[in-house]
Amino acid sequence: MKRSTFIYYAAVGTAMAVVPLPGCKSNKLSVLEKPQLLSRICDVNTIMDIGKSYRNTFPDNSRQQLMDHIMARTESKVIFPNASNRSIGSFVEEKVKDDFKSGRILVIKGWVLSQTEARQCALFSLTKQN
Repeated sequence: MKRSTFIYYAAVGTAMAVVPLPGCKSNKLSVLEKPQLLSRICDVNTIMDIGKSYRNTFPDNSRQQLMDHIMARTESKVIFPNASNRSIGSFVEEKVKDDFKSGRILVIKGWVLSQTEARQCALFSLTKQN
């Protein structure tokens, strides 16, 4: 099964169920730093490893740059800074799907990821290292 097909079915099948990662705060940062689908199939250490690998490959990404990239508008959508966590989560999920459709994918540590997911892992690894 193609990963993009898996993502579609997983997203529809789970109906936006949120499974929090251990230690995540309930704020906008945790919504941005948590790749929703990946957090359902990977443990925290795997997400950390992916994030560290992304940061080693793209070392110019600060916490703020990663957040800006994740929240950057797409061709059809824009999200406002004061949006709810649910709206931000939906925006990011749509952005992940758009990344796959548009071919913005990366292979990191054997995982085929959207650019947005990889940035979320990097943000997570930055947040958890402190």
